[in-house]
Amino acid sequence: MCPGCRKEGTPGGLQSLPFGFSTKGWWALSIIASPPYAWPCYYGIDTGTKEQLLANGRTLEEIREFIGADSLEYLSVEALYKASDRTRLCTACFDGNYPTDLYQE
Repeated sequence: MCPGCRKEGTPGGLQSLPFGFSTKGWWALSIIASPPYAWPCYYGIDTGTKEQLLANGRTLEEIREFIGADSLEYLSVEALYKASDRTRLCTACFDGNYPTDLYQE
């Protein structure tokens, strides 16, 4: 995220970026993203707590409205595997299934 783009009172991310799109004019903001990032990473990526993650506990429609997109779709975890051409990926941040018992909830 660029320095100074964060609006006061927002958690950061797309809603904080200075987009010039308008849902009332010619522009439409459609986002297709990785699976929803709803679980914290305990394996080296500083993501904060579950409560701080936008996708945790929110519906697709709530997230779409929050970020101001006209449409929002997510890849499935299966599609992520297929796109990566790998047989093993840690997907705990997407599905909450951690590879170790230490962080099971």
